[in-house]
Amino acid sequence: PTRRSSDLKLEEGFDLNSKIVLITLILTLIIGGVFASSGINIISPLDNYDTNNTNFDFNISFSTVDMNYVCFSLDSNCQSSSIAITQNPQTINYSNSELSFSQGSNNVFVCEHDGNTETNGDWTCDDIAINYDNVAPTIDISGLTDGNYYDSNSISVTITVTDATTNVDTATYNLNSGSNQPVSSGTPVTLDFNEGSNTLTVDVNDTLENTASTTITFTIDTITPILTSIANDYSGSGVYTTSETPTFTLSLTESNPNKVYLACADSNYTEITYSSNTISTFDITTGGDCNTNDGIKTIYAKVEDEVGKMAGPITTTVNYD
Repeated sequence: PTRRSSDLKLEEGFDLNSKIVLITLILTLIIGGVFASSGINIISPLDNYDTNNTNFDFNISFSTVDMNYVCFSLDSNCQSSSIAITQNPQTINYSNSELSFSQGSNNVFVCEHDGNTETNGDWTCDDIAINYDNVAPTIDISGLTDGNYYDSNSISVTITVTDATTNVDTATYNLNSGSNQPVSSGTPVTLDFNEGSNTLTVDVNDTLENTASTTITFTIDTITPILTSIANDYSGSGVYTTSETPTFTLSLTESNPNKVYLACADSNYTEITYSSNTISTFDITTGGDCNTNDGIKTIYAKVEDEVGKMAGPITTTVNYD
C-alpha cells in the first residue's frame, strides 16, 4: 500500500530521544507507585534525641493509608510487639522495656507493616539515634580524704566531675553548708578551712537531670599538743608498787591525740594507741629500755596527735619492788 506523507513524518519524528523520554516517564510512574505503596517517617523525637526516660512518645506519619502495624527495633528486625495503626499521623507511647537500651547511642528503628495481619507483608523502617543516659555523673575529690586530719588551714583541692554519656550541666561545692560555689572541673583551687571539723559537699547534675552528690568530713589540726605531766601513785618516798603495769595519768591538752609513747629511757619507746589519759598497759619491766630490777624507775612519756605533731618527752618516777 502507498504510505501517506503524514505517516512518514510521524514515524520519522518518533526518534531515539523521544523513546528515552517515554521510557523514563513510564519508569518514574512505576517506581513512584511502588514507593508510594509503603513509607514511614518519624516526626518526633528528632534524631540524636537525649533521654533518661524509658517511656516516651513517638509521633509517626505514613505515606499511605494501608499501613496496619508498627514495631520497634534496634536492628530493623522487629523486637517489640506490633502496634496497630489507627490514624495518620499517630502518636505511640513506647516503653524501653522491650528493647533494653544500652547507655549511650542507640539506633532505634520504627517499622511499618502493610500486610493484612501482624505476620505477613514487608516491613519498611525509619530510624533515629537515641542517646540514653540514666546514670548519674561521677565526682572525684583529690587533696582531701573523708575522715582524715590535716595540719594546714589552706589546702589545694581538685574536684573533677564527669558524665560518661551526655554532658555535665551544673556542678557546685560548698564548705560547712555555706554558699554554693561553681566547680571548675579538674582545676586545682586552694580552699581555706576552719580549725577543727569541716565538711565539703559537691553537687552535680547532667543535661538530663541525673544528679550526684558527695560530702566528706575531715579535721584541721594545726595546734601542737601540750603534755604537762605524767603521774602515778608510786613515786613518793616510801611508796612502792609490785605491779608490772601500774597506772599512769597524763595531763594533756590536745583535741586529737593519737599515740602515747612510754619508755624507761629516751629511746626505744613502746607505742600505745591513745584511748584516754589513763594508761594501765605499759610494763615497767619489759617495756622500752626497761628491766626487771627493783628500785626507782624513770618513765619517759610522749604524745603524738593525728597529724604527727609531738609533745614531750616528760618524765616521772615509779618505785618498783
